[in-house]
Amino acid sequence: MSEITESIQIIRFGFDGLRLGMDVTGATVKQIKNLTIFIVGLLHREKLQGKSSLKQMLKKDGSLQVLKIKEEDFKKLKKLLKKYGVLYSVLPDINKKDGMCEILFHTEATPRINEIVEKLESAKVESLVDYAKNGKDGNYEKIIEEFKKDNLIPKEALEVDKKEIKNISREINKTAMQKDPNKVCLVINKSIIVETRGEETRVVIPRTKGEKYLKFKNDEFILSKSGNSYFLFLDSKKEYPIEDISGKTLNKMSGTEIKRNYFLENEPARVQERKKKKEQQKISNSKKKQSAKKTHSKPYKPKTSSRSR
Repeated sequence: MSEITESIQIIRFGFDGLRLGMDVTGATVKQIKNLTIFIVGLLHREKLQGKSSLKQMLKKDGSLQVLKIKEEDFKKLKKLLKKYGVLYSVLPDINKKDGMCEILFHTEATPRINEIVEKLESAKVESLVDYAKNGKDGNYEKIIEEFKKDNLIPKEALEVDKKEIKNISREINKTAMQKDPNKVCLVINKSIIVETRGEETRVVIPRTKGEKYLKFKNDEFILSKSGNSYFLFLDSKKEYPIEDISGKTLNKMSGTEIKRNYFLENEPARVQERKKKKEQQKISNSKKKQSAKKTHSKPYKPKTSSRSR
């Protein structure tokens, strides 16, 4: 398996743990491509060094963190990492002026890393976001340029298939939005898209006889795998303008209200089926509890007075 293929798999399945210096809910195709190249550069760098620590860590699930430490304490750190059996990978020094160096470690080693931090005062746990911002303001393009100078980027990495990157970007954005409790998902069938003008797209609201419309930015639409519809994620509490055919605002509704009033029927059949099964399961569990109460209740025994004896 090539570094490119491996990196793409890592990004697709481990992005939620990586979060390499970008907004996970708004990763663009360009950002995903830079992220892919960045990971390829790290893997290739280790390969040239005859190491595979990063490769092993990324194969687990991509949940990585950074340990930052003063350069003068790095030798002590290496001894402790070996003593505690922590797998790690040394990151490129992207800020040579701060006198610090960074290593990557997998989050499963956090308890051992915490013990090491207690022994070394200059050690501090950070995220990869902090690492990127420390030297290059979170701009991976600048880091990639450094990699290019050191011949750490294979030519094939610079020609990553755009279609594949778009697919990854779509999946990442959708997954991140679905995990956000403050978002509601609308399934937008292509048939209700009225027009795309400039950077905005208008959709006719279902079951309004063409009298009500919504307008969103083009990059907010995430194409489904089937290609027949789009996913659109709205803030549950934010109010969105409901327009008439001329573009005049009629009233406003929150994301939750828009979904509840107009888009529940548009959810994929599998989603509706899943919700139906949950409701049926709730009813079934409720009946079982009621039945159990009746079974375990004590039978009624009439009281007998001492006179009747």
